[in-house]
Amino acid sequence: MEPETTYHPPERRSLPDELARQAATWVDNPILHEVLEAVDGFVVLANLNHQILLANLPFLKASGRLEGKDLQGWRLGEVLGCIHVPEGSDGCGTSPACAQCGIAKALGDIRQGGVRVSYECLLTRSTPAARLEAMELKVKSTPFPTPGAEQILLVCQDISSEKRKEVLESVFFHDVLNTLSGLRGWTNVLKAGLGDTARAVQKLDALSERVLNEIKSHRLITQAERGELAVRKEAIPLAGLLADWQAAVEQHPSCEGRTAVFQSLNTERTIQSDPDLVRRILLNMALNALEATDPGGTVTAWVDAGEGEVAFCVHNAREIPPAVAQRIFQRSYSTKATRGRGLGTYSMKLFGESFLGGEVGFTTSAEGGTVFRFKLSS
Repeated sequence: MEPETTYHPPERRSLPDELARQAATWVDNPILHEVLEAVDGFVVLANLNHQILLANLPFLKASGRLEGKDLQGWRLGEVLGCIHVPEGSDGCGTSPACAQCGIAKALGDIRQGGVRVSYECLLTRSTPAARLEAMELKVKSTPFPTPGAEQILLVCQDISSEKRKEVLESVFFHDVLNTLSGLRGWTNVLKAGLGDTARAVQKLDALSERVLNEIKSHRLITQAERGELAVRKEAIPLAGLLADWQAAVEQHPSCEGRTAVFQSLNTERTIQSDPDLVRRILLNMALNALEATDPGGTVTAWVDAGEGEVAFCVHNAREIPPAVAQRIFQRSYSTKATRGRGLGTYSMKLFGESFLGGEVGFTTSAEGGTVFRFKLSS
Protein backbone atom coordinates (compact mmCIF):
# COMPACT_ATOMS: atom_id res chain seq x y z
CA MET A 1 0.00 0.00 0.00
CA GLU A 2 1.44 3.38 -1.01
CA PRO A 3 1.61 5.80 1.93
CA GLU A 4 -0.80 8.70 1.74
CA THR A 5 0.75 12.15 1.52
CA THR A 6 0.44 14.57 4.39
CA TYR A 7 -2.11 17.36 4.50
CA HIS A 8 -0.43 20.70 3.65
CA PRO A 9 2.74 19.93 5.65
CA PRO A 10 4.71 22.98 6.79
CA GLU A 11 7.87 23.48 4.77
CA ARG A 12 9.99 24.51 7.74
CA ARG A 13 9.99 25.72 11.34
CA SER A 14 10.53 29.28 12.46
CA LEU A 15 13.73 29.88 14.41
CA PRO A 16 13.62 31.17 18.02
CA ASP A 17 14.33 34.81 17.08
CA GLU A 18 11.59 34.73 14.45
CA LEU A 19 9.14 33.14 16.93
CA ALA A 20 9.90 35.80 19.50
CA ARG A 21 9.16 38.55 16.96
CA GLN A 22 5.90 36.88 15.92
CA ALA A 23 4.73 36.54 19.53
CA ALA A 24 5.96 39.94 20.71
CA THR A 25 2.86 41.80 19.53
CA TRP A 26 0.62 39.71 21.77
CA VAL A 27 2.66 38.48 24.73
CA ASP A 28 1.89 41.55 26.84
CA ASN A 29 -1.49 42.31 25.33
CA PRO A 30 -4.03 42.05 28.22
CA ILE A 31 -7.06 42.09 25.91
CA LEU A 32 -5.90 39.06 23.94
CA HIS A 33 -5.07 37.17 27.13
CA GLU A 34 -8.53 37.92 28.52
CA VAL A 35 -10.07 36.60 25.30
CA LEU A 36 -7.92 33.45 25.39
CA GLU A 37 -9.01 32.64 28.93
CA ALA A 38 -12.69 33.50 28.34
CA VAL A 39 -13.17 30.94 25.57
CA ASP A 40 -14.30 27.46 26.61
CA GLY A 41 -11.75 24.88 25.49
CA PHE A 42 -8.22 25.04 24.11
CA VAL A 43 -7.20 28.28 22.40
CA VAL A 44 -3.88 28.51 20.59
CA LEU A 45 -2.30 31.27 18.52
CA ALA A 46 -0.01 29.67 15.93
CA ASN A 47 2.13 30.87 13.06
CA LEU A 48 1.91 29.63 9.46
CA ASN A 49 4.45 26.91 10.23
CA HIS A 50 1.94 25.48 12.72
CA GLN A 51 4.08 26.45 15.71
CA ILE A 52 2.58 27.66 18.97
CA LEU A 53 3.05 31.33 19.89
CA LEU A 54 0.54 31.65 22.73
CA ALA A 55 -1.94 29.31 24.44
CA ASN A 56 -4.59 29.58 27.14
CA LEU A 57 -4.54 27.91 30.55
CA PRO A 58 -6.69 24.83 29.65
CA PHE A 59 -4.25 23.97 26.86
CA LEU A 60 -1.26 24.50 29.17
CA LYS A 61 -2.85 22.15 31.73
CA ALA A 62 -3.54 19.51 29.08
CA SER A 63 0.09 19.72 28.02
CA GLY A 64 1.30 19.25 31.60
CA ARG A 65 3.09 22.60 31.55
CA LEU A 66 2.05 25.87 33.17
CA GLU A 67 4.43 28.26 31.41
CA GLY A 68 3.35 29.35 27.93
CA LYS A 69 6.94 30.16 26.97
CA ASP A 70 7.81 26.46 27.38
CA LEU A 71 5.44 25.66 24.48
CA GLN A 72 6.57 28.38 22.10
CA GLY A 73 7.79 26.88 18.84
CA TRP A 74 6.27 23.44 19.39
CA ARG A 75 3.39 22.11 17.31
CA LEU A 76 0.11 21.04 18.88
CA GLY A 77 0.43 17.28 18.43
CA GLU A 78 3.91 17.34 19.94
CA VAL A 79 2.63 19.11 23.05
CA LEU A 80 -0.46 16.91 23.42
CA GLY A 81 1.52 13.68 22.95
CA CYS A 82 -0.05 12.45 19.69
CA ILE A 83 1.16 8.91 19.01
CA HIS A 84 1.85 9.72 15.34
CA VAL A 85 4.43 12.45 15.97
CA PRO A 86 7.43 10.05 15.81
CA GLU A 87 6.23 8.76 12.43
CA GLY A 88 6.69 12.10 10.65
CA SER A 89 9.76 13.46 8.91
CA ASP A 90 9.46 16.67 10.96
CA GLY A 91 7.13 15.84 13.82
CA CYS A 92 3.52 16.97 14.06
CA GLY A 93 1.87 17.56 10.70
CA THR A 94 4.24 15.44 8.61
CA SER A 95 3.26 11.79 9.23
CA PRO A 96 0.91 9.84 6.91
CA ALA A 97 -1.75 9.89 9.64
CA CYS A 98 -1.79 13.71 9.58
CA ALA A 99 -3.75 13.51 6.32
CA GLN A 100 -6.81 12.65 8.44
CA CYS A 101 -6.09 14.94 11.41
CA GLY A 102 -8.62 17.71 12.04
CA ILE A 103 -5.99 19.99 13.60
CA ALA A 104 -3.64 19.57 10.62
CA LYS A 105 -6.50 20.24 8.19
CA ALA A 106 -7.66 23.32 10.06
CA LEU A 107 -4.16 24.80 10.18
CA GLY A 108 -3.37 23.74 6.61
CA ASP A 109 -6.49 25.31 5.13
CA ILE A 110 -5.70 28.68 6.66
CA ARG A 111 -2.06 28.41 5.61
CA GLN A 112 -3.17 27.81 2.04
CA GLY A 113 -5.26 30.98 2.04
CA GLY A 114 -8.57 29.60 3.28
CA VAL A 115 -11.17 31.28 5.48
CA ARG A 116 -12.56 30.17 8.85
CA VAL A 117 -12.95 26.36 8.88
CA SER A 118 -14.13 23.65 11.29
CA TYR A 119 -13.14 19.97 11.58
CA GLU A 120 -13.36 17.10 14.03
CA CYS A 121 -10.10 15.76 15.42
CA LEU A 122 -9.96 12.25 16.89
CA LEU A 123 -6.55 12.30 18.52
CA THR A 124 -4.91 9.39 20.33
CA ARG A 125 -2.12 10.39 22.66
CA SER A 126 0.32 8.69 24.99
CA THR A 127 0.11 9.86 28.60
CA PRO A 128 3.10 10.22 30.96
CA ALA A 129 2.04 6.85 32.40
CA ALA A 130 2.59 5.32 28.91
CA ARG A 131 -1.11 4.65 28.42
CA LEU A 132 -3.23 5.54 25.43
CA GLU A 133 -5.80 8.29 25.83
CA ALA A 134 -8.39 9.39 23.29
CA MET A 135 -9.10 13.09 22.76
CA GLU A 136 -12.08 14.06 20.62
CA LEU A 137 -12.12 17.70 19.65
CA LYS A 138 -14.06 20.08 17.44
CA VAL A 139 -11.45 22.32 15.87
CA LYS A 140 -12.12 25.79 14.48
CA SER A 141 -9.42 27.94 12.90
CA THR A 142 -9.50 31.48 11.60
CA PRO A 143 -6.93 33.84 10.05
CA PHE A 144 -5.54 36.21 12.66
CA PRO A 145 -4.02 39.27 10.96
CA THR A 146 -0.94 40.61 12.69
CA PRO A 147 1.22 43.56 11.63
CA GLY A 148 3.88 42.13 9.35
CA ALA A 149 2.68 38.52 9.51
CA GLU A 150 -0.39 36.30 9.16
CA GLN A 151 -1.15 34.06 12.11
CA ILE A 152 -3.80 31.48 12.97
CA LEU A 153 -6.20 31.37 15.91
CA LEU A 154 -7.22 27.82 16.74
CA VAL A 155 -10.08 26.93 19.11
CA CYS A 156 -10.54 23.28 20.18
CA GLN A 157 -13.62 22.20 22.12
CA ASP A 158 -13.97 18.84 23.86
CA ILE A 159 -16.74 16.77 22.23
CA SER A 160 -15.88 13.49 23.95
CA SER A 161 -19.32 13.15 25.58
CA GLU A 162 -21.05 13.70 22.24
CA LYS A 163 -18.82 11.15 20.49
CA ARG A 164 -19.31 8.60 23.27
CA LYS A 165 -23.07 8.95 22.86
CA GLU A 166 -22.72 8.38 19.11
CA VAL A 167 -20.65 5.23 19.70
CA LEU A 168 -23.16 3.89 22.22
CA GLU A 169 -26.04 4.47 19.83
CA SER A 170 -24.34 3.18 16.67
CA VAL A 171 -22.41 0.23 18.10
CA PHE A 172 -23.30 -0.80 21.64
CA PHE A 173 -27.09 -0.30 21.56
CA HIS A 174 -27.24 -1.73 18.03
CA ASP A 175 -25.44 -4.92 19.05
CA VAL A 176 -27.33 -5.35 22.31
CA LEU A 177 -30.72 -4.79 20.67
CA ASN A 178 -29.90 -7.32 17.95
CA THR A 179 -28.91 -9.88 20.57
CA LEU A 180 -32.00 -9.20 22.67
CA SER A 181 -34.15 -9.66 19.56
CA GLY A 182 -32.56 -13.06 19.13
CA LEU A 183 -33.25 -13.92 22.76
CA ARG A 184 -36.89 -12.96 22.37
CA GLY A 185 -37.21 -15.01 19.17
CA TRP A 186 -35.86 -18.19 20.73
CA THR A 187 -37.94 -17.59 23.88
CA ASN A 188 -41.06 -17.50 21.68
CA VAL A 189 -39.98 -20.77 20.10
CA LEU A 190 -39.85 -22.40 23.53
CA LYS A 191 -43.16 -20.86 24.63
CA ALA A 192 -44.88 -22.16 21.49
CA GLY A 193 -43.38 -25.61 21.93
CA LEU A 194 -41.94 -25.51 18.43
CA GLY A 195 -38.66 -26.84 17.10
CA ASP A 196 -35.82 -28.53 18.94
CA THR A 197 -35.97 -27.60 22.64
CA ALA A 198 -32.35 -28.51 23.29
CA ARG A 199 -31.18 -26.31 20.40
CA ALA A 200 -33.36 -23.41 21.62
CA VAL A 201 -31.87 -23.67 25.13
CA GLN A 202 -28.36 -23.73 23.62
CA LYS A 203 -29.11 -20.60 21.56
CA LEU A 204 -30.59 -18.78 24.58
CA ASP A 205 -27.51 -19.60 26.62
CA ALA A 206 -25.17 -18.32 23.89
CA LEU A 207 -27.17 -15.12 23.35
CA SER A 208 -27.33 -14.40 27.09
CA GLU A 209 -23.57 -14.83 27.30
CA ARG A 210 -23.13 -12.45 24.37
CA VAL A 211 -25.16 -9.68 26.05
CA LEU A 212 -23.17 -10.15 29.24
CA ASN A 213 -19.86 -9.96 27.37
CA GLU A 214 -20.93 -6.83 25.49
CA ILE A 215 -21.75 -5.05 28.75
CA LYS A 216 -18.52 -6.27 30.37
CA SER A 217 -16.47 -5.05 27.39
CA HIS A 218 -17.83 -1.51 27.66
CA ARG A 219 -17.33 -1.50 31.41
CA LEU A 220 -13.70 -2.64 30.96
CA ILE A 221 -13.05 0.14 28.42
CA THR A 222 -14.44 2.70 30.85
CA GLN A 223 -12.30 1.33 33.69
CA ALA A 224 -9.22 1.30 31.45
CA GLU A 225 -9.71 4.91 30.34
CA ARG A 226 -10.05 5.99 33.96
CA GLY A 227 -6.92 4.07 34.93
CA GLU A 228 -8.97 1.81 37.21
CA LEU A 229 -8.53 -1.48 35.36
CA ALA A 230 -6.76 -4.13 37.43
CA VAL A 231 -4.69 -6.58 35.39
CA ARG A 232 -4.61 -10.15 36.69
CA LYS A 233 -1.72 -12.09 35.17
CA GLU A 234 -1.45 -15.87 35.28
CA ALA A 235 -0.03 -18.73 33.25
CA ILE A 236 -2.09 -19.33 30.09
CA PRO A 237 -1.48 -22.52 28.06
CA LEU A 238 -1.35 -21.52 24.39
CA ALA A 239 -3.04 -24.67 23.12
CA GLY A 240 -6.06 -24.17 25.37
CA LEU A 241 -6.22 -20.47 24.53
CA LEU A 242 -6.37 -21.23 20.81
CA ALA A 243 -9.16 -23.77 21.37
CA ASP A 244 -11.18 -21.23 23.37
CA TRP A 245 -10.58 -18.62 20.68
CA GLN A 246 -11.81 -20.93 17.94
CA ALA A 247 -14.95 -21.92 19.86
CA ALA A 248 -15.89 -18.29 20.61
CA VAL A 249 -15.46 -17.23 16.97
CA GLU A 250 -17.33 -20.17 15.45
CA GLN A 251 -20.33 -19.54 17.73
CA HIS A 252 -20.56 -15.85 16.87
CA PRO A 253 -23.14 -14.64 14.30
CA SER A 254 -20.38 -12.84 12.35
CA CYS A 255 -19.10 -16.29 11.35
CA GLU A 256 -22.37 -17.30 9.68
CA GLY A 257 -21.89 -17.65 5.94
CA ARG A 258 -18.12 -17.32 6.32
CA THR A 259 -15.35 -19.74 7.20
CA ALA A 260 -12.89 -19.25 10.05
CA VAL A 261 -9.82 -21.48 9.76
CA PHE A 262 -7.68 -21.94 12.86
CA GLN A 263 -4.32 -23.47 12.13
CA SER A 264 -3.28 -26.00 14.77
CA LEU A 265 -0.79 -25.09 17.46
CA ASN A 266 1.17 -28.05 18.76
CA THR A 267 2.97 -26.58 21.74
CA GLU A 268 3.06 -26.91 25.49
CA ARG A 269 4.18 -23.32 25.94
CA THR A 270 2.43 -20.87 28.23
CA ILE A 271 2.37 -17.09 28.49
CA GLN A 272 1.96 -14.87 31.52
CA SER A 273 -0.89 -12.45 30.98
CA ASP A 274 -4.47 -11.57 31.89
CA PRO A 275 -6.60 -14.33 30.30
CA ASP A 276 -9.80 -12.27 30.13
CA LEU A 277 -8.17 -9.31 28.36
CA VAL A 278 -6.23 -11.57 25.98
CA ARG A 279 -9.41 -13.45 25.00
CA ARG A 280 -11.25 -10.18 24.37
CA ILE A 281 -8.46 -8.89 22.14
CA LEU A 282 -8.32 -12.13 20.15
CA LEU A 283 -12.09 -12.25 19.69
CA ASN A 284 -12.16 -8.63 18.47
CA MET A 285 -9.34 -9.39 16.02
CA ALA A 286 -11.28 -12.28 14.51
CA LEU A 287 -14.64 -10.46 14.42
CA ASN A 288 -13.01 -7.46 12.77
CA ALA A 289 -11.70 -9.75 10.03
CA LEU A 290 -15.02 -11.54 9.61
CA GLU A 291 -16.98 -8.28 9.32
CA ALA A 292 -14.58 -7.19 6.57
CA THR A 293 -15.02 -10.47 4.68
CA ASP A 294 -17.69 -11.04 2.02
CA PRO A 295 -20.15 -13.93 2.51
CA GLY A 296 -18.50 -17.15 1.43
CA GLY A 297 -15.05 -15.79 2.26
CA THR A 298 -12.45 -17.20 4.62
CA VAL A 299 -10.60 -15.77 7.62
CA THR A 300 -7.45 -17.51 8.86
CA ALA A 301 -6.08 -17.34 12.40
CA TRP A 302 -2.82 -18.71 13.75
CA VAL A 303 -0.14 -18.22 16.39
CA ASP A 304 3.57 -17.64 15.76
CA ALA A 305 5.43 -18.75 18.87
CA GLY A 306 8.99 -17.47 18.52
CA GLU A 307 11.86 -17.08 20.94
CA GLY A 308 10.67 -14.87 23.79
CA GLU A 309 7.60 -13.67 21.86
CA VAL A 310 4.19 -14.90 20.78
CA ALA A 311 2.21 -13.30 17.95
CA PHE A 312 -1.50 -13.98 17.44
CA CYS A 313 -2.43 -13.35 13.80
CA VAL A 314 -5.66 -13.02 11.80
CA HIS A 315 -5.83 -12.66 8.01
CA ASN A 316 -8.62 -11.65 5.66
CA ALA A 317 -8.40 -11.05 1.92
CA ARG A 318 -9.61 -7.44 1.83
CA GLU A 319 -7.31 -4.41 1.84
CA ILE A 320 -8.10 -1.60 4.26
CA PRO A 321 -8.39 1.70 2.31
CA PRO A 322 -5.59 4.16 3.18
CA ALA A 323 -7.93 6.77 4.69
CA VAL A 324 -9.45 4.11 6.99
CA ALA A 325 -6.09 2.51 7.82
CA GLN A 326 -4.77 5.77 9.26
CA ARG A 327 -7.69 5.97 11.70
CA ILE A 328 -8.38 2.33 12.46
CA PHE A 329 -7.46 2.52 16.18
CA GLN A 330 -9.27 5.77 16.99
CA ARG A 331 -12.01 5.37 19.57
CA SER A 332 -14.91 7.12 17.88
CA TYR A 333 -14.01 6.59 14.25
CA SER A 334 -16.45 4.42 12.33
CA THR A 335 -18.33 4.37 9.07
CA LYS A 336 -21.30 2.30 7.98
CA ALA A 337 -19.02 0.18 5.81
CA THR A 338 -16.61 -0.43 8.68
CA ARG A 339 -19.04 -0.61 11.60
CA GLY A 340 -17.64 -2.47 14.56
CA ARG A 341 -14.01 -1.70 13.84
CA GLY A 342 -13.77 1.57 15.75
CA LEU A 343 -14.51 0.51 19.33
CA GLY A 344 -13.24 -3.04 18.85
CA THR A 345 -9.88 -2.05 17.38
CA TYR A 346 -9.52 0.83 19.85
CA SER A 347 -10.01 -1.58 22.77
CA MET A 348 -7.49 -4.00 21.24
CA LYS A 349 -4.87 -1.26 21.22
CA LEU A 350 -5.83 0.06 24.65
CA PHE A 351 -5.84 -3.33 26.42
CA GLY A 352 -3.01 -4.92 24.44
CA GLU A 353 -0.48 -2.12 24.73
CA SER A 354 -1.39 0.08 27.70
CA PHE A 355 -2.25 -2.74 30.12
CA LEU A 356 -0.64 -5.93 28.82
CA GLY A 357 2.58 -4.41 27.50
CA GLY A 358 2.19 -6.00 24.07
CA GLU A 359 1.99 -4.61 20.56
CA VAL A 360 -1.11 -4.41 18.34
CA GLY A 361 -0.78 -3.55 14.65
CA PHE A 362 -1.59 -4.63 11.12
CA THR A 363 -0.33 -4.77 7.56
CA THR A 364 -2.56 -4.38 4.54
CA SER A 365 -2.22 -4.47 0.76
CA ALA A 366 -4.31 -5.24 -2.31
CA GLU A 367 -2.23 -8.35 -3.01
CA GLY A 368 -1.89 -9.79 0.48
CA GLY A 369 -5.06 -8.62 2.18
CA THR A 370 -4.93 -7.60 5.84
CA VAL A 371 -3.18 -9.26 8.78
CA PHE A 372 -3.74 -8.05 12.34
CA ARG A 373 -1.11 -9.07 14.88
CA PHE A 374 -1.12 -9.03 18.66
CA LYS A 375 2.36 -9.65 20.08
CA LEU A 376 3.16 -10.55 23.66
CA SER A 377 6.38 -11.48 25.43
CA SER A 378 6.35 -15.16 26.32
